[in-house]
Amino acid sequence: MKTAFVFDVDGTLTDSRALIDPTFKSFFATFCKTNDVYIVTGSDQVKTLEQLGSELYDMPIRVYQCSGNDVYEESEQIWVNEWELDDTVTSYLENTLLNNNFLPKTGGHIDIRPGLVNFSIVGRGATVEERALYVEHDTLTNERSRIATEFNELFADEFDIIASVAGETGIDITLEGHGKEQILDDLDEYDRVVFFGDKTAAGGNDFEIARDLLADNQTVHAVVNWQNTYEILSAMYVE
Repeated sequence: MKTAFVFDVDGTLTDSRALIDPTFKSFFATFCKTNDVYIVTGSDQVKTLEQLGSELYDMPIRVYQCSGNDVYEESEQIWVNEWELDDTVTSYLENTLLNNNFLPKTGGHIDIRPGLVNFSIVGRGATVEERALYVEHDTLTNERSRIATEFNELFADEFDIIASVAGETGIDITLEGHGKEQILDDLDEYDRVVFFGDKTAAGGNDFEIARDLLADNQTVHAVVNWQNTYEILSAMYVE
C-alpha cells in the first residue's frame, strides 16, 4: 500500500512561528528519508525555511506554501496562484482593524502572500510576549472565529472566497477550494493519505483538507502540538 504523509507546520511540526525542536528535527529527517512526505502550511517560503532549515525543507517530496498556492520541490518554485484580494474586501479588513480595541497593534496586519492573505489584529510585527497577549485575548473572546464568520457571511458568495482561523493569531483568506484541500488532487497515486494538523475543527485552516480526507476514509491526526505529532509518529509509523 502506497502511503503519503502530509504535515501542517505551525502547531504540528513546530510551535507557532518557532524553530523546529532539534531532537524532533533529527527524527523527522530520518522519517522523510524512508517515507513519502509532503508539507502544507499557510506560511510563506521564507518563514518555513526559517523554521525547518534548508536541509530539512528540501527533504519532503513537495512543500505547499500559502495553503497550496505556492508550491516548491527542493526549494524550486513549480507553481504559484496569482489571485489577489478585491479592494472592497481589503477595505473591510482595514476597517475591522481600525475599530478593534485590542492593543498593541504591531504592523503587518494584512499580509499578502501568493494566493492567500493573512489577517492579524496583533500584526506580524508582534514579539513573542505580544503574541501571547493576543492568544489570551482570543481564547477569552473567540475573536478570530467571530471575524472569520462575519467575513464569510459578507463575502464568501460574492467573491468566492473563504476565511479560516490559522496559527495562533491569524485568519487566512483564500479562494474557495484553494485552501489546503487543493493539494489532494496531487496525491491520487496514493492508496493511503495520513494527515497531521492542529486546526482540523470547523473554522480552522486544516478543516477542509481533514474533512475531505475523512470522507474518503483516509487518516487524520488532529494534534495539539508538535510533541503530539512526535508521539504518534514514533508509536504508529516507525518500525
